[in-house]
Amino acid sequence: MKNVLIGGEPLDPSKTYTVAGTDYTLLKHGDGTTAFDGCTLLQECVALDNQALIDYIIETLDGEIGGEYAEFTGQERIVITE
Repeated sequence: MKNVLIGGEPLDPSKTYTVAGTDYTLLKHGDGTTAFDGCTLLQECVALDNQALIDYIIETLDGEIGGEYAEFTGQERIVITE
């Protein structure tokens, strides 16, 4: 990972952070992710991944996916590097 920001500040390796994610990434090593091995699991399976997405679209986006979501790199949150 590069240029990780938390609340606009650079990631501090000496701090402890609470994260949320999919079981695919956090628990099943999806895409080879092992960064969370050995971390404390606070809660497992709050909702199925697809249900969380459906809820977000309905409750937050009022059922409409806007143009800002048309590209997966939208809002420059994901940057492909070589």
